Amino acid sequence: MGKYQFTVRLFLAAIVMLMAGFLLAADEGGYSKNSEDKVSLNDQTILPGDPRKVAVHDAGKFYTTIYETNIGLNGAGNSVDPETGELLKPLTYPKGSDLKYAYVGSLWIGGVADSDSFVTVGDDGWIGDRELFPEDYIRGNTYRTGNYADDEFISTVVDTFYGSEGPTFYHRPLGLEVVHRTYSWSDPLYDDFVIMEYTITNIQDKNITDGWAGIFLDADVNHISFNQSGYMDDCAGTLEVGLNDNVPSQKSLIAYIMDNDGDPIRSGGELVWDYRSPRGAISVRLLEASFDVERINFNWWCSSGNPDDGIFGPRQLGNYWPSPSASSYWRLDQRKYDDLSYPEIDYNQLETNLFDTTNGWRNPPVETAIDVADGCDTRFLLSFGPFDLPPGDSVTFAVALVAADNVHANPDDFANFYEMYDPIPFEKSLDFSELILHHRRAEQVYKSGLKKPTPGPPQGMKIVDYDDDYVDLTWNASIRPDLAGYNLYSRDKTYNGEWQKFNSYLMMDTICRFDVPYSTNEYDWAVSLSDRRHRESGLSLPVSLTPARPHPVKEFSISVIDAVPVLSWTPSVDSANVEFVVYRGERGDSLYPYDLTSEHSYRDYNVVSGDRYYYSVAVKNELGLESLLSDILYAIPMAMNEGILLCDFNGWSHSQTGPFYTSYLETLYNNALSRLPSRMEMYDRFYHTINEFADYNILIFDSESRWNLIDPRAFDDLRTYFDGGGKAIIISSIFRSPSDETITWTFDDNDFFKQYLKLDGLVTNALVFDGAYFYGDLMGCASLHSDYEDILADTAKLTASQLPISGYIPMTGYLIPTEEAEPIYSYISSDADTVHHGAVNGIRYLGDDYQFVLLNFPLTLMDGETAVAVLHRALMDMGIDVLCGDANGDNRTDVADAVTLLHYLFRGGSPPSDEAHADVDCDGEIVLADAIMIINFIFRDGALLKCCQN
Repeated sequence: MGKYQFTVRLFLAAIVMLMAGFLLAADEGGYSKNSEDKVSLNDQTILPGDPRKVAVHDAGKFYTTIYETNIGLNGAGNSVDPETGELLKPLTYPKGSDLKYAYVGSLWIGGVADSDSFVTVGDDGWIGDRELFPEDYIRGNTYRTGNYADDEFISTVVDTFYGSEGPTFYHRPLGLEVVHRTYSWSDPLYDDFVIMEYTITNIQDKNITDGWAGIFLDADVNHISFNQSGYMDDCAGTLEVGLNDNVPSQKSLIAYIMDNDGDPIRSGGELVWDYRSPRGAISVRLLEASFDVERINFNWWCSSGNPDDGIFGPRQLGNYWPSPSASSYWRLDQRKYDDLSYPEIDYNQLETNLFDTTNGWRNPPVETAIDVADGCDTRFLLSFGPFDLPPGDSVTFAVALVAADNVHANPDDFANFYEMYDPIPFEKSLDFSELILHHRRAEQVYKSGLKKPTPGPPQGMKIVDYDDDYVDLTWNASIRPDLAGYNLYSRDKTYNGEWQKFNSYLMMDTICRFDVPYSTNEYDWAVSLSDRRHRESGLSLPVSLTPARPHPVKEFSISVIDAVPVLSWTPSVDSANVEFVVYRGERGDSLYPYDLTSEHSYRDYNVVSGDRYYYSVAVKNELGLESLLSDILYAIPMAMNEGILLCDFNGWSHSQTGPFYTSYLETLYNNALSRLPSRMEMYDRFYHTINEFADYNILIFDSESRWNLIDPRAFDDLRTYFDGGGKAIIISSIFRSPSDETITWTFDDNDFFKQYLKLDGLVTNALVFDGAYFYGDLMGCASLHSDYEDILADTAKLTASQLPISGYIPMTGYLIPTEEAEPIYSYISSDADTVHHGAVNGIRYLGDDYQFVLLNFPLTLMDGETAVAVLHRALMDMGIDVLCGDANGDNRTDVADAVTLLHYLFRGGSPPSDEAHADVDCDGEIVLADAIMIINFIFRDGALLKCCQN
């Protein structure tokens, strides 16, 4: 192992998979919604109009989070409600009951582009793949809005990343933008559902045909105290009912999941309901679409909890794809596309044992059918289409997510009536009337243009100016066509805290001046709106102020100097005899008072390299009153003083198989880096954060045998590293194309690869395998720059491989660089007539802002001595003196260099050929200590040499 520390971090997930991947791919009226429930965080950290990653619908009985475009907690983790600071909860109904009705729901979108099927999922509900992300991954892109509903949010995500969050990694994007609008109400007639509207736009240049969209739902119906097992007895099915009184013949398909028996509790020898009994159902229905919906499909399936153990779902005889049988099912877009598009409405799960080939369905395994018919870990997909999406075009559709109680009528019905081969008596005992009623109301609300319930409150309330005797307030204008006007309310919290209407008549303006009676009292202000039917909404989120407060600072900014966050600001005009309170937090929604200063700037020395710190500043006057907070900004200090971090992303699965032997990599890097301050890490997972490399001024990413694609979580971290002046050497072969064809990947101006890695595109070569051998044609790389020398493949390493490789290195591709990139290598093919021959496969960018060298070929499979020289040259491009200790100029550091120094110092010998290389302790002079350091380094495993040029 030489001087390296080879370790495995089992919990790191790869920023460099980004690299490997990259190179692979390249109430009714009044105030029924209590304004105390969600307080303004003007005095804290997040304003109502700020972006967040999660929306919380809790206006009525239906509680759910919307995480970007996903329903439920999956992905949101232990996050908090950004408006209350409370921990998020699962989808529960009724709110506060702890009766959980969903694990996760998400949007699935599929289509055909370039004669191939593509599918993008918000969440696959199983192995954790997510492929829709906000462009600002850290802050999110979800906003509270307010035109129609008490809780109303809009989220925007895109499907443009070549990779997914989750273990599948490989994802081919369709190039979509999804705008997701969600609405829920406190009005007791309309508080059992959330209406969700999606607008999907093709934002790239490929034509999408035969598009399908679907809502996936993994329900998990149980009391949260049964979280470890309660989800294993769910049952799915459909209802086909008429909801439009004007067209009685028109039927709507409702997809639902319920607990099989409602979880009755045995008490005194009898089955009874108690607070832990989820007697209801969760359901989804298409409300409307902007395209002609030819078909609605419904598929359900069960999992064992382990994707490799197998799953079961009904399949009609004509359906090509078999019932899913392993985790590989989820790794094929074609199979997901089939679930979305094949014309099939599955039978109700309770009836599993009634369907076989005699009525057009594939026979399920007997034991499987018995096991799933009475409930299992069930999820479903309700899908609709088709539609076409030319570049720039959009489609819109709306769905209702609806819950209801009392589907299970009596606690002993399941025990008394259910038989696996005769489930009909039990099905007849179920009562879906409440669920259908709630769907009918959701239909009425949507058809009314979202105006049937009591209006929702305005949003965007904020203070724009104030002094001791007035406060100027404004809010967002409503777009409701039936708007009659606004009412402003205030309350003196210091006096009695009762809300008082400010205006005598409805106001049409969205700005108002409030005359302040007592400047040292604390006030809240909120606004409502009224429609033309004289229905008044609840109050908006309030804003708070003590008018005697000082004004906030202006021009707040943060920079990082020598790994120290430096805050600066401009005081307000009334800031005489004040202090400034610095707020800090590790999350944008958890700031706390951190320090006081009388200066107009602040340096925070108590930080950890690589951690993200959020800051804001308030002004504190002689009365002890604080201003509102300034903007919230963050900084990530990076020490960048620990030398070189070598990241091996080739993975344990390849360490002893194929040509990518660990020994080849160890040999290369021990020879190249043993005299340099460096550390090596082996990564077996696919994402890690900037904390892992913020201490290092040079990163070497080696990903030669990986073919996994981009994890978009890595983008912000790498941007941060490069924006801080980082340097990287990226070594990766394009290990394989995601198909059996050569594929060209192109990047737009906002893509990370174009912005930071200076690539217009790249090409992945197909995997060529004839059943006996893998074939390739890369025989070497020709230098395009005098600093670098030609390098040839070491075919002996391929011959020694446990993989049957014939010829030269297989499955490597080439780069299409921008003008900013400087080509340094080109592809030498064994066949000069191929399109690969002469294509660029190595570039560098040595900017004043950041630097990198990118080698798109497997360096460890090249000639060993030349590979070391190439790596040394790349390090020299990064400003590293690779010859520290080479006193005699032979491009090596060994005992001869110590002898040269001793002769020079004591026997009048020739001086060192380069004094900067001989001064190995960087003290500015050549003395005996330098020779001793070289000897100790060579023979006694002494401290690393550190010349000043390092």
